[in-house]
Amino acid sequence: MSKKKIYCLREFEYLVQSEQPSYLARHGSELTTNAGSFATVPHNGAAISAKAIELLTAFAMKSKSKKGKRDYDKLILVCIEMITANYLTIDVLALANKNVIGLAGLKSTDKPFVRTTKPDMVKNLEYIFSKQAGEMDVKYKFDKLAYSALFFTTTNPQVKITLADDFQVRIALGDTIVDVNITSKVKTTLKKQTKATIIKTVGTLFNPNGLSPLSGPIEIVVAR
Repeated sequence: MSKKKIYCLREFEYLVQSEQPSYLARHGSELTTNAGSFATVPHNGAAISAKAIELLTAFAMKSKSKKGKRDYDKLILVCIEMITANYLTIDVLALANKNVIGLAGLKSTDKPFVRTTKPDMVKNLEYIFSKQAGEMDVKYKFDKLAYSALFFTTTNPQVKITLADDFQVRIALGDTIVDVNITSKVKTTLKKQTKATIIKTVGTLFNPNGLSPLSGPIEIVVAR
């Protein structure tokens, strides 16, 4: 993966809010211009472009009232769902033609980029204790190549967690082995833990090309 900043469709979620409408507009415009290449995308250029205009209006109103903020937050979720659905389809199309990525307006540079590698390791991982006693939100830098993340937490220091395959994590305790096949998205919130318990957590990111290297293991003491 290039060390240069890569602008791919996944980035929409993590852009500065003021940049999101224009990013969405570029995707819509490119879909329309290259409609022949994207007949199978769930949301065509017209639909994406319309949402870009709607998002720009909502962004201007979000700071004016509580309703404006709620409407904006709801619209962002809709846009993320639309753009993610498109991305999944475009990934498949790119297997046969890597240039299709550039035609979809997925990044700001000229050279096409296709997600042909696994994500990088989770970075800057930290835990934020939530309002629920013993529950923690996991905050981390999300590699732009990743679809989602998976975290494994245990209170037993003898448990070993390793990558067994491109899409398989192995959890072992002595002669007992559990293989976990990665097939779906997960939330990044750890369930309630008992105060003063020492827990060990490792995390991995994944996309259709496989799992990232495991992070950690990171050990912490449950504070409350």
